[in-house]
Amino acid sequence: MLFNTHTHSTFSFDGSNSIIELCEQALKMGVSYFALTDHIELDGSEFCILDFDGYVSQIERCNSMFNKKGLYIALGAEFGWANDCDTNLISKCNFEYIINSVHSFEYSDISDKKSYYNSYLNAVLESLNAKYNYDAVGHLGFVTRYTDFEDNRIDLDTFGDKIDAILSSVIQKNKILEVNTSTNRSNIVTIPSIEILKLYRKKGGYLITFASDAHRKEKLIFNFERAREVVKEAGFEHWYIKKNGNLERIKI
Repeated sequence: MLFNTHTHSTFSFDGSNSIIELCEQALKMGVSYFALTDHIELDGSEFCILDFDGYVSQIERCNSMFNKKGLYIALGAEFGWANDCDTNLISKCNFEYIINSVHSFEYSDISDKKSYYNSYLNAVLESLNAKYNYDAVGHLGFVTRYTDFEDNRIDLDTFGDKIDAILSSVIQKNKILEVNTSTNRSNIVTIPSIEILKLYRKKGGYLITFASDAHRKEKLIFNFERAREVVKEAGFEHWYIKKNGNLERIKI
């Protein structure tokens, strides 16, 4: 089964395609499920869904059009975590699937990898205690997309304690760990990396999902097969998705 739990439409500031265009592309690619997770940045910035009613009505319309053709679109959102979040945004919709992501965080020195990455990981750890409900942890390793360090990986020798604490919290809270293929790097196939995924599995974590973080229709199942190889090597047997309010298991 081909699916994706992290996609963006033109309801996001950085999305390239309409919801119906994504649906049409999904059918062409043989995708039977995707969660539409447009941005809601909880720091009150302008980078979020502005027309909530239109967003919901278009997803409902597309489901009525495409369900009979074998495609299901989950009403979702990607919450950009903020320490002091705008609670008014949280109550806008009754979302079926929510990704909790860290896009911005406080740091002191962007040129110092250890300091910068630790600042990011501290923010991720704090975000797991968000006061709102969420289903999945988004792109753990996001910071590696945009750095120019010679070795931009989050290596366990240096950051193992922080990663261990994050994974323990993800497991304890029964959250889904997103396997995101939008890495912007040739040396990194997924975020989190296979090393982190292996540690998550070793600690007893099993809830994972595929996410291409597609901002245009051509990327709807970007690197799906490579991600599949990575998670199988890491010891996983199933993907998980949220559908009609239930957690569903998909054989890898």
